[in-house]
Amino acid sequence: MCKKVDKCFDKPRKDVSLHPKLLREHTFILILAMKKNVYFLLALLLIGLSACDNAPKFKVQGEINGAEDKMLYLEASGLDGIVALDSAKLGSSGSFSFAQKRPESPEFYRLRLDNKVINFAVDSTETVSVKAEINDFATAYRIEGSENNLKIKELVLLQADLQKNVDKLGQNRNIPAGIAQDSLLAMVNNYKNKVKREYIFCGSKYAICLFRFIPVVEWVYDF
Repeated sequence: MCKKVDKCFDKPRKDVSLHPKLLREHTFILILAMKKNVYFLLALLLIGLSACDNAPKFKVQGEINGAEDKMLYLEASGLDGIVALDSAKLGSSGSFSFAQKRPESPEFYRLRLDNKVINFAVDSTETVSVKAEINDFATAYRIEGSENNLKIKELVLLQADLQKNVDKLGQNRNIPAGIAQDSLLAMVNNYKNKVKREYIFCGSKYAICLFRFIPVVEWVYDF
């Protein structure tokens, strides 16, 4: 009995491998399944990207004259600091266009050229248009898109005017120290009163937004 069993085990085993034709068919089916999975994942990715592209956006566009080959930067100006968003090298026409996701609440942004900046806000605005010259980029620019940004420009000019007068006072060595100090305090108080009256406590819907824009300068910001 045992000898018969041994003889059974001694018999050569049959080859159980797939026939080459069957192997090719199985391989082909496997490749098709893998391709379908890849196509499915790509489709999901495209749907996701399309959803992102369809998110509401705002556009910043315009022209900067005399700034050929200069880099123009779009930056977010938030409570946590400055965040770079996009950039463009200006051509001979100086034209540019940036597009970003529209914020859910009013936020501040800025265009930067070298060390000069143009501050602006975005709320429900879809397009902000800016035109400027390179020499007076930060002060003589023209901006369209919202009343808020016109108020911001007014504040920029007020601050620039205050700084110019303070510098002029500091350079005048013929004024006694006491008189110079009184003049400085008078200029600062005039600035603060104007800002409070026309930009903060004016009852405008833009007042709170503009309050965030006013720079934190210790000797000016003590409202």
